[in-house]
Amino acid sequence: QIPATGALICPVLLTVFTNLLSFPFTALSTPTECCFHYAQKPIRFANILSFYETPKDCALPAVVIVTAAGFKVCNDPQKPWVKKAINKLRRKK
Repeated sequence: QIPATGALICPVLLTVFTNLLSFPFTALSTPTECCFHYAQKPIRFANILSFYETPKDCALPAVVIVTAAGFKVCNDPQKPWVKKAINKLRRKK
């Protein structure tokens, strides 16, 4: 009576496969770029190309500054020099 076991395996495998398909959708909603610590030293304004904020669902809020050399540096959005740089860049546009 082994064929009966095969009949049970198909629905189980189908359920497992269906559940596995749901994982990528969950993964898409997680942030792709978060900062885990801030840079300790200010960046000279002349070296700053652009900036962007990390997603709101990151544990550590941060402003990522992109330098002229292409580096991405995480910074504390509350630091006065970061606020000043953001304001200068916004006025520049």
